[in-house]
Amino acid sequence: MKRPFNITISNDKMTCFLQIIYTGEQINAAEIFNVLKYNNIIIGLDQASILNAVQTSCSQKINIGPVVVARGDTPQLNKTENIKFYVRFPEQEFKACSASMYKSPRMRSVESVKKGSAVAERQVLDDTVVKMNIFGQISKALALTPGHQVTITDKNQYIAGCDGFVVIENAVISVVPSRPLTVKIKISDDRLKAQVTIEKNEFEEIVPSAEDVIQIMKSARVKFGVNKRVIEDILAGISPDSSTFPISFTGAEGDEKTDGVDPHINIFFPVNQDDVNIPLQLLTVIGNDDAQKIFKHGETIAEIIKAKPGVSGRRVTGEVIKAKQPLKIALEYDFPVTKNEVEEENKIEIITGVGGKVELKGNKVMIQPYEDGYMEVKIAEDKLSAVLDFHPPAGGGKHLTFEACSGVLKRHVIKYGIDDIK
Repeated sequence: MKRPFNITISNDKMTCFLQIIYTGEQINAAEIFNVLKYNNIIIGLDQASILNAVQTSCSQKINIGPVVVARGDTPQLNKTENIKFYVRFPEQEFKACSASMYKSPRMRSVESVKKGSAVAERQVLDDTVVKMNIFGQISKALALTPGHQVTITDKNQYIAGCDGFVVIENAVISVVPSRPLTVKIKISDDRLKAQVTIEKNEFEEIVPSAEDVIQIMKSARVKFGVNKRVIEDILAGISPDSSTFPISFTGAEGDEKTDGVDPHINIFFPVNQDDVNIPLQLLTVIGNDDAQKIFKHGETIAEIIKAKPGVSGRRVTGEVIKAKQPLKIALEYDFPVTKNEVEEENKIEIITGVGGKVELKGNKVMIQPYEDGYMEVKIAEDKLSAVLDFHPPAGGGKHLTFEACSGVLKRHVIKYGIDDIK
């Protein structure tokens, strides 16, 4: 059966409170004394307060309390007590905190401490007055009470229970664990860059290593383009006490794709677009103004601007960005031509081997011989003979001469037996 009263004890074990809940039943004061005795509450009992609370609740049929029914002896702080600190605090805050007997607002050390190290020491010139709490336990007055991760030794030293910062608040000294600086990763919308941001909260003072940052980047799906050198240089310049936070920098960069460039043909002779099966966007006709243009042997009839292949890129998350590759075009010729490559201009000049009127059908370049006619040379596999295929001139031009024929042969590196064709 639930008792019609509650017993509560203060955190410092110096005070006991009684609360009576009126239920209509008779409350026995002796039962309250038994509960107090059972809980070892023996110092400072106020029997009159207990009896008065019971009588008032029963007579007036009301709840009572909480009221103080036991109070320990409050120890008096020795006015000659001094605290020696082995850790530094902000100068102005420390002066204010000391003046208020360490009861000023929260103050933290400017440097961290190691587990097991002494962070402060009580220095007492004469004994502190010692009294007992409600349990009969000795209670010693302290200017600073040990709090989280702090213990006090028999030699009056405050010892850190972990690595971290010393914090004093409301006359309680604690150690709050330090943590690595916070590292956040943000990947750009196009996933070509990964931004690293380093932030600092109150108790974060450990600078992460480059490997730590890279591991965090990997967990954020950053797989490509990580610049370890940049990360190392940035981290080397960070000081938790003096650096301005947050610190942001690009920790990884992907490769953008480079689309290919289509080839292009500059045509120096008239072209009927209806006769061409090459994409017109790849052609520039420069010779349309002269429909009857006649080319001489050795003249340039066209030039091909060579294609540039596309180069695929890659995102920092590892995906390949495929580049657009250039279109392919190929011209065919029904007459001898020379292809002269001009590397600095990334082009190939097409030079006719015969004179005449040039035209383009489909993707084939043809010529109507006009000036000298022309000839084809077919060299035997054993290179002991060459067959000359003569194409007579058109349009009233001159017939082939020995000089023209010998010139064609010489261009085919034929040096012996030329005189026989006279």
